[in-house]
Amino acid sequence: MPRKLIPAMIVPPGRSLKRALDARGWSQRTLAEIIGRPEQAISEIVNGKKRITAETALELGEAFGTSAEYWMNLERNYLLNLARQRFRPESIRRMLGEYARTDEAVRPSLRRRGARAVARSASAAPKTTARGRIASRSRIQPSDEEQRVESARKDTIPPARRSPRRRRR
Repeated sequence: MPRKLIPAMIVPPGRSLKRALDARGWSQRTLAEIIGRPEQAISEIVNGKKRITAETALELGEAFGTSAEYWMNLERNYLLNLARQRFRPESIRRMLGEYARTDEAVRPSLRRRGARAVARSASAAPKTTARGRIASRSRIQPSDEEQRVESARKDTIPPARRSPRRRRR
């Protein structure tokens, strides 16, 4: 499998915009007037403080004779490369390793029970409702600890007071 190339230096899209302005001899004010945007917005993009939105990409593409996809790809690649710098795959690999060990412990028991037993246990699994709750005919009884906490809660909370309704005349 070919290795992915990772850039040594991440170039913000504002730098490409600055180069395009310099190549044409335009100032940021000139570009702002051409595309009908505030000069501050252009300055923020050039300085890397503001992102290139889809609307701005369309306007830049029209002004420079390029496609909007060019400007969107510059922004997307910049953000992706920034995320790659911060990304730490070790934590995900560690979690995958823990799940793999769990799967390995379960697999032999499935082989011993056979395919029919697995199918039966899958059909006997509790059904869930549309909201993800377990649908059961019998009510699940709370544990002793849960009952004790619930009764203590009921003892400490006073019953709600009802205010008398006023009749309109």
